[in-house]
Amino acid sequence: MDCFSQQHLIELAESMFRDKNYFVCASPFTNEAATARLETFRYHFQTNYPTFCLYHDEVNSAIGEYWMCNNRYYYGINRHGGSPYCGDYYGDNGCYRRWTRVLKVFSV
Repeated sequence: MDCFSQQHLIELAESMFRDKNYFVCASPFTNEAATARLETFRYHFQTNYPTFCLYHDEVNSAIGEYWMCNNRYYYGINRHGGSPYCGDYYGDNGCYRRWTRVLKVFSV
């Protein structure tokens, strides 16, 4: 969300509101600043709309619990731990090729 005006995006979204509006904000966890921008976006709606309802608020960063191994599925077959990329790097949290994510799902 750092490539455009967050305020402009909020104004655009609000100008198109009808009845109940759902937001799905998803991103890889790249750094704290990028995650803060998503959080600020969500916080705007939480503080300005009494109908705000939060469904998911997850942050899986490189230092926390990972979401899933990048090599978990290969042509529809579950190979986590058996992939050549997992091998020696497989530990309690899975292998070193894991995804991070930030997920905010809410309605207003």
